[in-house]
Amino acid sequence: MFKNIKLATKLFGSFLIVLTLMGGLGAYAITQLATVNASTVDLATDWMPSVRAALSLKADVNALRVLQFRLIVSEDAAAIAEDEKQIAEETRALIKQEDEYAKLVSSPEERQVYEAFRNERTTSSPNRTRSWPTRA
Repeated sequence: MFKNIKLATKLFGSFLIVLTLMGGLGAYAITQLATVNASTVDLATDWMPSVRAALSLKADVNALRVLQFRLIVSEDAAAIAEDEKQIAEETRALIKQEDEYAKLVSSPEERQVYEAFRNERTTSSPNRTRSWPTRA
């Protein structure tokens, strides 16, 4: 069958077959890139703001812990008063940041972790009266 066809026609047919395969591969690649793009958009719009807020919340908690430690080791009454004032300010900032993060929670698993964090924070609230041991 192929013996009677000219060489130019055979080459042209082969070129068309390769061109068609490349076109199909290109269409497949574009559809796969659309899937990757959708995932990227989801990450950028849904997850990244939540992660950013969670990291900010973590930084506020760590700052509060440092202030609590400073309050425990302070011996001067003026330093204690200043530390208590800073703890109150940092607690207000923490609550504000927590409210901002609560708006960004999107998945049930994330909601569960957030609720556990909130319960832990409220049970060990730094707003309680000072219950640390005093120095003699």
